[in-house]
Amino acid sequence: MPICHRCGKNLSTQQALDYHIHSANCLKSTTKPFLRNDFQYDYYFVFDFFGNIQSVSNNISNYFGYSYNQMIGHSGYDFIYENDKIYMYQHHIRNVVSNIASIVNFRRIDKDSIVFPVQCMGIMNKDLNEIHTFEKTIDFPDPHKINFILNSDFTFSSISPLFTQIYGYTFVQLTGIKYFDLCIDVDRMQLLENLHNFFHSNEFTCNHTIISKSGAHIHVKSISINKGNFYMISNDFF
Repeated sequence: MPICHRCGKNLSTQQALDYHIHSANCLKSTTKPFLRNDFQYDYYFVFDFFGNIQSVSNNISNYFGYSYNQMIGHSGYDFIYENDKIYMYQHHIRNVVSNIASIVNFRRIDKDSIVFPVQCMGIMNKDLNEIHTFEKTIDFPDPHKINFILNSDFTFSSISPLFTQIYGYTFVQLTGIKYFDLCIDVDRMQLLENLHNFFHSNEFTCNHTIISKSGAHIHVKSISINKGNFYMISNDFF
């Protein structure tokens, strides 16, 4: 049985091996236009028509904790944060139909169940019935601030260790809790009245007071960055 020396996959026929090599060569050629458009990616995926992983970049373990062989053959949706799966499925269908390169923000999840936001550029290769995606992680503006990510309904998606250190809440304790629920009453009402700023602004800044687990009132300045289907928040003291 032929074996691909690039990824170690067993292939049933020589024709399948030739097809696999052709696919790898096409992937190399497709990276060029993305680089010309200044899209600097950290890693890439090759999916079949149904979203199953056919190939990944050699550095994939640096981001997901899984080896190359552990990811091959799995559905790409296995490594997407639960709340983004429907959103990305809809994007997948549009990508297949349009055959136009597109950029989307969503959240990945690694081997340790850590959620991290990424920006992805993908295009459908109709000659091979494959989708090639190039992804880069999205960093918070300042890693030293109190950083966290909210879902579109303002419940918590992930929190930094500093969040627990300052506010006293663990991620498990925040399950199902909306960020507004941690604010004092006056600020909660003000934030709720200004929800349109969260929904329609790329970046929204406000001052408010958080009630810590111990009951202490902590005054913070919050910067919210709208990523479409989630929000990246950085809190600082004022």
